[in-house]
Amino acid sequence: MLTKASFTAEEWSFVRDAPHLAAMATATAASSGLFGSISEAMTAGKEFVEAFKSPRELYRAISHPEEMKAVRDAIQTQLRTLEPGKAGEWIQSAALEKCRQAIAVVAQKGTPEEVSEYRAWIVEVAGKIANAAKEGGFLGFGGERVSAPEKGFLDQLRQVVGA
Repeated sequence: MLTKASFTAEEWSFVRDAPHLAAMATATAASSGLFGSISEAMTAGKEFVEAFKSPRELYRAISHPEEMKAVRDAIQTQLRTLEPGKAGEWIQSAALEKCRQAIAVVAQKGTPEEVSEYRAWIVEVAGKIANAAKEGGFLGFGGERVSAPEKGFLDQLRQVVGA
């Protein structure tokens, strides 16, 4: 069974950060407005709280409050170095790269079942966030459940993780 102890510090940063970055990249793929952004953030929070209760030790470790703080701090440090207006682009590319690295590490250390579950979990979290709010509507009317930019990111994510 994969645990945090299964990985080196660098490998752990890939495995830990990938789901969080995928969630952020999905939420920032398109403008959801104030209420939509709140809904997406709450969905992300709910997903990681649920993962913290998971029977899978790896998911509990990834979702542990200390680990979530470490992810947040690492992302904030990186965002401070970017030129204005480049955050969204960086989050998308960083998410895909971290997911690529994480899947490679999990595939090297885990069983085929663990790899499959980890892949599916990342895509599931991102998909729930994409479906959390309508995009392009006005006060909840009109719009679409998953915007074209979100669909595009989810397609790239599925390709990268092999799901």
